[in-house]
Amino acid sequence: MNYTTLGSLKDKLWITDTSSDSKLLLIIEEATKLIDRKIGYNLEKKDILQRIDGTWTNKLFLEHKANEIIYIKNKNNNYFYTLDYIDNYIVYLEEKAQKWSKNIEISYSIWFDTVPADIESICMELAVSLSLDLWIKWANSEKFENKNIKNQKLWSLSVTYFSNDEKDSYIKDRFNIAIKENFDMIISKYKSFKWII
Repeated sequence: MNYTTLGSLKDKLWITDTSSDSKLLLIIEEATKLIDRKIGYNLEKKDILQRIDGTWTNKLFLEHKANEIIYIKNKNNNYFYTLDYIDNYIVYLEEKAQKWSKNIEISYSIWFDTVPADIESICMELAVSLSLDLWIKWANSEKFENKNIKNQKLWSLSVTYFSNDEKDSYIKDRFNIAIKENFDMIISKYKSFKWII
């Protein structure tokens, strides 16, 4: 699952023709992969089956943040527990779970049918940034030949052109700064428990 759509990116970039659709789709895929690497997973909805030790408490600790519990049962006697509520990585039962090694089987859904708005927003920012950088390269490819940096000004808009190596480094640096300053808090909400530790 990509975290933004071709139509949304084209609207944001004011592109109406279809000549660059395939390149823009690749950019969306790359922006999604960058976010996935930071989270550790793609956020498309999936079902998880996890076995947990019963500890005579009504709390179960999950590896992932659960969106929906499908069932919770004691696999030794096929007893189905009743869910009280979910608090991110912690599931509360109405009764205590019998103590035994890996005797509690819990099936639950993680992640999403639709992309969360905050993830869509940062994916769009990355895609726009990558699109503009690549558009500058495509539109000004002759300016990269045997040149280091060239500045060009159009009214109040100033554009700096980089050589290929400098451009790649610049994109990575800018992405890393954006992740550090703007995206860490959003992305940490979606990491699984084992990726947070």
